Amino acid sequence: MTKNKKNIDYTKFIFSIIVVYSFLVVFFNFLHILFNLNFIIQDFSFLKIRETMGTSDELWIIGLFILYVYPRYYGMKLFTNKVEKIFYLFFYMAFFVTFSRTSIINFFICLFIYTLFNGKIKIKHILFAPLLIIFISLFLVFLLKLEFMQPFVLKIENTLVELSIKTDWSRYENIVQNWRGYEVFVALNQFNNFSLLQKIMGNGFGTLIPVKYTNLVGVPLENGGIILLHNGYYTLLLKTGICGLLCYLLFFCRLILLSLKSYSDNAMESIILLSISVITLVNTYTTTGIFKSTYSFITLIFMGFLIFIISRKRKYNLEGLR
Repeated sequence: MTKNKKNIDYTKFIFSIIVVYSFLVVFFNFLHILFNLNFIIQDFSFLKIRETMGTSDELWIIGLFILYVYPRYYGMKLFTNKVEKIFYLFFYMAFFVTFSRTSIINFFICLFIYTLFNGKIKIKHILFAPLLIIFISLFLVFLLKLEFMQPFVLKIENTLVELSIKTDWSRYENIVQNWRGYEVFVALNQFNNFSLLQKIMGNGFGTLIPVKYTNLVGVPLENGGIILLHNGYYTLLLKTGICGLLCYLLFFCRLILLSLKSYSDNAMESIILLSISVITLVNTYTTTGIFKSTYSFITLIFMGFLIFIISRKRKYNLEGLR
């Protein structure tokens, strides 16, 4: 009993740190907006908010998710009711202030995984869900009709087109509107020109992708290209080859399998590790994944903690069966 209580206290401490860190990430983003309020209101738009809010960190979604699921697995809250309400307020406000498609997708991935494994849908949930959907839909319709939201609406409408590589890349406007697809187009041409050895082992981490108009992503034209693509898989393919890409995929597939196998003994840890793994795989396709300077080192440390806890419990359980 004492040993189990120590394990719970230990994990509670780590989870609390992650939630607090996630809150601070969101809080400092709000401070950036507040300090630049005069600049924003001069020509109010969501793009100016995004420009001034500072660096992003995907971990805040995980912090929100932990805050929600922890009491449901351990029967206790991480914080007092007052502190928890403050955290929820800032987390939910962050969705409307950042207008981040990635954050919305990440949040729904977490909720889907939780629902899939929890599997307990009550009658009140079934009755309440349509009302909630109607309310959210009406609110979004109202919000999206506001003038300052139009750039965000266009980004949503252009999401699939933006990732496509099938367009006329000789036209400047196509490159501007569908930059991510253009990056992949250039990367594929570059990869096809590699030797067989380069395709297998990659061309090195210093490889530049020779896209035009690099000033569109804040890179001087004289640099002759960019270091990272928005699509992390193609970044890996160019720099580490097919071998590096396969190792990356196998690593996260291994984490997913570990989470699934250990769920019965480590429900909380497994569902969080599974969520982070799936989110990282999705984000590697849409927003570079872990291949960027603003990616949270804390997230990587937290993943290591989850792997350690799950592996240790599995070891103890397997030894107990012998």
